[in-house]
Amino acid sequence: MAGFTYYERTHRTNGKMQARPKGSRGRRERPSHAGPAACYDAPRTMPFEFRINREDAILEVVYPANPTALDIGGFATGVRKAIEEFSGPWSSLVDQRQLTFMPPDLLKAVMELNGYAERKQMKRHARVVVNAVASLQAWRMSKDGHLQVPVRTFQDRDEALAWLRAEAQADAAQSAACPAPTPRPPR
Repeated sequence: MAGFTYYERTHRTNGKMQARPKGSRGRRERPSHAGPAACYDAPRTMPFEFRINREDAILEVVYPANPTALDIGGFATGVRKAIEEFSGPWSSLVDQRQLTFMPPDLLKAVMELNGYAERKQMKRHARVVVNAVASLQAWRMSKDGHLQVPVRTFQDRDEALAWLRAEAQADAAQSAACPAPTPRPPR
């Protein structure tokens, strides 16, 4: 690249010395002739991650550490698509351990989506949080969103999954013991 004349020989890759531009710290820098679209150093966060467990009918959403406005827009679309995958009752598991602070835009989107999810047969909701502040925020979201389904917060993902699975098994056992009445034919 033009403009790089001073090199340091302190960067090691696979045990070999590699020359690099002085002061670059190993990152690629944007060439001076490139426009703003060619920025190589722009940090990119991990987007929201959606996992669908069809066997247990659980939708798991993993929040990134610092979601951008673009990520939040994609989050709403992704959640709606994932919810449409279920044809019957299902449960939700939200892992927000990476998220230290919930931005207002995300909070608003979550509140709207909780109502949508409940209308689409969500039967229970578990949140995995990192501390008491996040737990309090999760409780307030469910209260302000007027959720009618059981909601619990956990600090361990495995405990949350165990609770969701146990509740689903209890629901299945109850429906097997008390089958739904057959409708009468119209007269």
